[in-house]
Amino acid sequence: MIPDPPAPTEIRIHALFPRTLNPDFDINLDASNWHWVHCLTLPTQTFIALPLSQKPYKWIRYVIGAVTGTQGDLSVHPDSFSIVDYNASNADLPAETLDLYYHTTDEEKQRICPLGAQNRRTRITSSVVSPPKVAFRRKVAERDGGICVLSGMDEPVCHAVHLVGYSKGNEYIEMLTRHRSRDAAGGDVVTDIDDVQNGLFLNTLTHRELGLGYCAFLMTPNFAMGTDDLDPAAQPTETRCIAHAFKPSSTLEYTLNNSGAILLGAPLQISSISWPPDILFDICYADGVIANFGTSELEQELLEAVWQSIFPPAAQDHRRVGHQESEDLKHFGRREQTDFLLLPYVLIPPDELQVALKNAEEAAEAAEKEHVQQKVGDWLMQCEGEADACGDAQLGGGCDSCEEDGLEFEVSEEGVEDGLEFEVSEEGVEDGHEFEVSEEGVEDEEILKK
Repeated sequence: MIPDPPAPTEIRIHALFPRTLNPDFDINLDASNWHWVHCLTLPTQTFIALPLSQKPYKWIRYVIGAVTGTQGDLSVHPDSFSIVDYNASNADLPAETLDLYYHTTDEEKQRICPLGAQNRRTRITSSVVSPPKVAFRRKVAERDGGICVLSGMDEPVCHAVHLVGYSKGNEYIEMLTRHRSRDAAGGDVVTDIDDVQNGLFLNTLTHRELGLGYCAFLMTPNFAMGTDDLDPAAQPTETRCIAHAFKPSSTLEYTLNNSGAILLGAPLQISSISWPPDILFDICYADGVIANFGTSELEQELLEAVWQSIFPPAAQDHRRVGHQESEDLKHFGRREQTDFLLLPYVLIPPDELQVALKNAEEAAEAAEKEHVQQKVGDWLMQCEGEADACGDAQLGGGCDSCEEDGLEFEVSEEGVEDGLEFEVSEEGVEDGHEFEVSEEGVEDEEILKK
C-alpha cells in the first residue's frame, strides 16, 4: 500500500498588537495592553518554488517588519527571546509546521503602523486622461528615462504606477510615511499621493501584476537583509531594488523566467533623482505579502475600532465625478486570478516585442469591452423593469432603491446618454466596478478592483 504523502508544512508568523491606541499613536506599553496576532501563513514550499531569498528567516524578518512598520527579531517562543538562526538556508527549513514570534523593543512598539484594511488593494487605477494624471505620468517618465524600470520597454507600452494607490489620498500616505519614517530630517515623508517619489514607470503587464498583489519590489540592504542574501555574488551594502513574484503561476514570474532579457530577481533601474523612499517599497511589499499570505486573524485585527480610528478614509478620486474606489475586504489576504492575456516574451525578437505587446493588449481590451457592454446592457434592462415596477423612477433619475444601492445613472428617451458614469453595487452587475458608457457602447476600460 502506497503511504499518503506528507502534509504540507508551513511557517506561521505572529506579531504583537496593542489592544488600545490613541489617535496620536500614544501607546500604553504595559504587557497587558498587547496580544499576539497570527499575521501570516507561509507554506515552506514557497521558498522552494520562488527565489525570494537565500536566507528564508531573514526574509521573514523583513516581511513581518514591513507589515507592522517595526524592526525586531524572530523567536520560536512567545514569552522568551531566543533568536532564530538567520543564516539558515532553505534546506534547513523544518519538516513540520513552525510558529515564529516577532519581538520588538518598547521603542519599536511605539512605531507600530500596519496598513489600513480599508485602504488596501486598490493600486490599479483609472486610465482616464486628466491634468493630474498627465502631470504625474510626465514627471515619472522623465525621472525614469521614458522606459520601464524593470524591462526597459519603451514609453508607449508603459504606465506611471502609484506605489501607494491614488485612491488612498494625501492624508493616508502622509500619515503612513511620517509614522514609519527613519530619517531624522523627514526626507522619506511623502505628503502628496501624486508625488513623483510615489511612482514607478512600468510596462502594463507588470502594472497589473503589481495591482493584483502578485508582485512587489524589494529594496536592499534593509534592516533584516543584505543584498548578498538575494545574490551571493553581490556586496552586502550594494543598493538594489529586486522584482519578486509571489505566485509561481503569475504572468510576471512566467515572463521573467522565460525572457532572455529579464530574469526573476533582476534589479530595477534606479534613478538618482526623486527615487521612492525605502518605506514606500516596504508598504507596497507588505501589501503584496498580505494579499497572498495574510490571515483572517490579521484582517479582523485591522478592522477593530482601535485601528479604524487611526486610518483616514480612502480619498475621493477627483479624476471622475462620483468616482470612489471600493473597499476590497472580501478578498483580504487572497486574490482571484484575473483573466488577461499571458504574453510569452520568449521567442519574440526585441524589435517586435513592443508591437506584439501593444497588439495583445488591444485585443484583450476589445474582448473585455464587448463582455462589459453585454453586462451593462443586461443590467440596464433589469433596472428599467424595476423602475417601471416601483413607479419611483423619473426621466433622468433612478428610483429610491437604486439610489440606496449606490447606483448613479442618467436615462434619456433614447437610452444611455454619452458620458454616463455609475457605480455598480451587489444589486447591479458586480460589486466594485465602474464604467463609462456612451451611445456607441463602453468607452473606457473596466477599473480592476479585485
